[in-house]
Amino acid sequence: MSLFLGPIHHWLYNKIRLFSDLEENIIEAINSSKENKIDNYVHLINEKFGCPLENKPLEELIDASNIHGWLHARIGEAESRQAALITYIIREYKDGMDLIKGVYSAQAERCALSVDKSSITSPESINKLINDFILDGMPCDNVKSITISTAELLQWKVSNCLHKDYWDNVDGDINVFYDLRSLWISTFVDTLNCGYYFEFHKETVDNSTILVSEIKKA
Repeated sequence: MSLFLGPIHHWLYNKIRLFSDLEENIIEAINSSKENKIDNYVHLINEKFGCPLENKPLEELIDASNIHGWLHARIGEAESRQAALITYIIREYKDGMDLIKGVYSAQAERCALSVDKSSITSPESINKLINDFILDGMPCDNVKSITISTAELLQWKVSNCLHKDYWDNVDGDINVFYDLRSLWISTFVDTLNCGYYFEFHKETVDNSTILVSEIKKA
């Protein structure tokens, strides 16, 4: 990444903020529907992993002498807080997962309704839209490998999961992350209503797990 602030840094910053919005909305969903509020636990994870970003322009927050490091650290904080938050909610609230899924679906719908559908000409163009919203590490991580790209199908595989360590560190289940991520993308693609749908599954190759995502023509 560049040593100077540019569009790619603002693009990534917006994705971090959007990911953090999920955290905020999950907390609101719990506190508005439960007598047993979650504020004390939120305080604990903020102390442990760092507080969410202030609602300020990137220029007012970032360490301009360490742009890459600052953004990478904010991703780690956001992923750690959300992994801890979701793991706790699933354990402590009977219908916690349903509330979390509702938050994920609602955000995906809002994002899909905000895009210019005239730009959708192929599965690849849908994937580019998804990538404008989904937080998946730093651009230089480049963990997605496109394996099929046609007018009817885009398939990509991931062999190096960027998210598992965050979940392992809070005794969480990475499968929960991928269930929610798949729900978000499926809802996004369905809301676009452009004749495609999303599927996710796992493959085992030489005792290693490969994550397979596909955008298919309906």
